[in-house]
Amino acid sequence: MERIPRHTCGVSFSGLQFAIHLLLAAVLMLSPLSHAQPIYDGKWYNGTFGECSRRCGPRHRSRDIFCVSQGNILSQTRCNPATRPSSTEPCAPVDCPPAAKRGSWNVCAACQQVRMVSCLQLLSTGERVVVNNSHCNVPSMETRICPAHLCQPGWRAHAFNCCDPRAALGRRCYDTISNRFVSDEACIVLGAANMSTSVPPCLGLTCAPGKQAMK
Repeated sequence: MERIPRHTCGVSFSGLQFAIHLLLAAVLMLSPLSHAQPIYDGKWYNGTFGECSRRCGPRHRSRDIFCVSQGNILSQTRCNPATRPSSTEPCAPVDCPPAAKRGSWNVCAACQQVRMVSCLQLLSTGERVVVNNSHCNVPSMETRICPAHLCQPGWRAHAFNCCDPRAALGRRCYDTISNRFVSDEACIVLGAANMSTSVPPCLGLTCAPGKQAMK
């Protein structure tokens, strides 16, 4: 068997390696993963900061940022994002003055209604804290007279003993001023309206013959 000369083998392998290197170089040049650095042809230009966003509490002010070149405004992608100046900055911290916060009026009782009052303060950090009501110059509780129609006696649902002839009515006259049930005549005279539309079931007790109805 005839052998291939060593120098011939060396030339063949050297040419193959050279071709491989050329191929790899071409692939790298055409690869989308090439590490070519982007070219930024614009420069950042920042406008003037405006007024603070609010008078007190957490607040800030803003300004416009432009990418420009030779007096023309460009797309911001043509400026280096790593060097973009900030468009906002915090304003000087100022706490808001305390302000009163009033709750809802409760149910009318003895012809009066009550609601609670608190004094709150918004800090520059955004935290809302409760302070003494003297800082708002308000009491901790406010009262008022109920509307006139709520201060008159009216019918209210009531469960009677089943022996009572009024059990079918399921209501009694209630005085909101004294906060108690009164004689039904007070509602009859005023022609009072019903305070409840439902009739509660009577108390199911056994009535002995001739036993007086319980009131």
